[in-house]
Amino acid sequence: MHSLGAGLVIGAVYATMPALGAVLGLAIVSHKGPAGYAAARRLRRRGASVLLLLAPAAAVCIAAVPVGLIDPPTSDAFHAVVFGAATGLFLHVAIDFLPRCGWGSELSRAARVRPDSQSGPTARRVGNVRHHAVWSTLAGSMLVVGAWALL
Repeated sequence: MHSLGAGLVIGAVYATMPALGAVLGLAIVSHKGPAGYAAARRLRRRGASVLLLLAPAAAVCIAAVPVGLIDPPTSDAFHAVVFGAATGLFLHVAIDFLPRCGWGSELSRAARVRPDSQSGPTARRVGNVRHHAVWSTLAGSMLVVGAWALL
């Protein structure tokens, strides 16, 4: 569902504002590159085929291409709807992910902690993983801003 929704938004943004093509492409690569790498790494660890990742990628394309080929209205109201849908989709995915960052989640497993141990060295390890996530996000954001400035 996320991939189909993303495809609709990508196609609509490209169709309404083709001048943003390079920036849109940079945004897609900046998001999908690390996400695809992380997903492929997880699948590999579990012994599953990374070809499973082709289905969501195909869903993005299946939704984006037809929408991108139409001649949509160029009104500000339509642009607002497109960006509103994009924002809503982004927030939905982010809010859906947030509960997975608590104790007993992937974050706790990455820090190698037990869910019943929320203080001392355990809490520091979880805190370190969270700090690493924040700094990685900031560094990635700065790279994207730098790449955008070069465009």
